[in-house]
Amino acid sequence: MKDALTDLSDATLTRAVEENDWELSRGIANLPDGEVHDDPGLLWHSTGIPIAFLNGVSRARFEPADADARIERALAAFRCRALPAQWTVGPASAPPDLGRRLLEHGLKLGETTPGMACDLATVQETASAASGIEVRPVLDESGVEDLHAATTAAFGSEPPVADGIRRWYRAIRCGRPDLVRSYVGYLNGEAAGGSTAFFGAGVVGLYGVGTAPEARHLGVGRAVSLAPLLEARERGYRAAVLTSSEMGISIYRRLGFREVCSLDRFVFSPSD
Repeated sequence: MKDALTDLSDATLTRAVEENDWELSRGIANLPDGEVHDDPGLLWHSTGIPIAFLNGVSRARFEPADADARIERALAAFRCRALPAQWTVGPASAPPDLGRRLLEHGLKLGETTPGMACDLATVQETASAASGIEVRPVLDESGVEDLHAATTAAFGSEPPVADGIRRWYRAIRCGRPDLVRSYVGYLNGEAAGGSTAFFGAGVVGLYGVGTAPEARHLGVGRAVSLAPLLEARERGYRAAVLTSSEMGISIYRRLGFREVCSLDRFVFSPSD
């Protein structure tokens, strides 16, 4: 893999955490109502789906003197569409007080998530797990439906949210099938967990890892996390990145991930 990241320093992996997410955001343009604005100072995407994390600002680097004006112009893209949105502030964001400014513009801090990375050569492949677990890649519409069912149960998604995520996945997969791969974990034949891998910025990024409540603590989450890492290694990639929930961080540490940065997720509501 000629474009695979080979510098595995913390500084380079920190950039990869953000850049993989930026490349994924650009894929939103594949949705029927998708729109992407991308210039050196600002990257935002809109899916047209009224779910905050499916619209938002992925990258913003503003000069302090005009930061407030540019924040308002960026938010106008979501106000005019009456869409909620998520604004991510990470190590590459500027100015340094961007998070404070977003709060002053009415956004709310939704969560702070650790950005994690691992050297795929050191991924821990062995661990105890319940019998009856099988992981399969999503290769057809039946697999998409199983992924949808598993992740809907995992995240407790309401039907509109679950449908929005399914539409997003289909658009990304149809637009760049070479860069996206999802997996479903089956427990005794029933879809019980899922994950999606995105190959970009020289690394594999792990997204949407979830396990149905009744299948937790049995090894399903670890299995659907491990499968894309092993595929990426076979394809010649050296590193993997992700952002973790509190629930998943212990699984990722056992696989070999370590924290390299943190990202703040601010939420915008057009009604505020």
